[in-house]
Amino acid sequence: MADSVREGLMVPPRLLVFSDEERFPQCSSQLVAVCQEARPGTVAVILRDRTQTGRERLALGRRFCTEAQQAGQLFLVAERFDLACLLDADGVHLPAHGLAPTQAPPSFSGVLSRAGHGAEALSLDELQRLDLLVISPVCAPRKGRDPLTIQGFNQRANVLRSICPTLALYALGGITGDNAPNCLQGGADGVAVIGAAMNLSDRTHLLQALQIRRE
Repeated sequence: MADSVREGLMVPPRLLVFSDEERFPQCSSQLVAVCQEARPGTVAVILRDRTQTGRERLALGRRFCTEAQQAGQLFLVAERFDLACLLDADGVHLPAHGLAPTQAPPSFSGVLSRAGHGAEALSLDELQRLDLLVISPVCAPRKGRDPLTIQGFNQRANVLRSICPTLALYALGGITGDNAPNCLQGGADGVAVIGAAMNLSDRTHLLQALQIRRE
């Protein structure tokens, strides 16, 4: 995880895709397809899958890392700095409830992402330590929380950018090829998805809407 990875985020990825083998048994194949079908440098795959055994998660991570690197995409690991180091991942995605950004190991120099609910409680030092922040839910309810709507996302994005202008912001929650362009127009640097990447039709529509489909 070299500093050059973070320097490359002057143009952040347009699409973040989270793995979820429990809900989508073919998830690994679909995420590999995302990497291959999108233009290089436009996607970050995030290994989550907390319900898997350590061995299963390691094997899945190795596949994602290899495929992402070959396609010129980024690969991040959720929560586990030790696993990210073992897999030579490009970065780590932190949950809303867990380590603060400033608690990342001193040796960590990769991309640092975080779930955005509760971001208003983060200090300036913590926000400045982040590269990516995922705000949810935006277009549909998620985990008992009502959607912000595009307007609500835009308001939150404006506040965050006034505090930390370099932070890349992503919309999560009910994102599809139909509403992804509205998220970008509403101030998002990109969108984050799970289900919208899990079949060819939805994925193609999403990549075209984001203007990142590989020709």
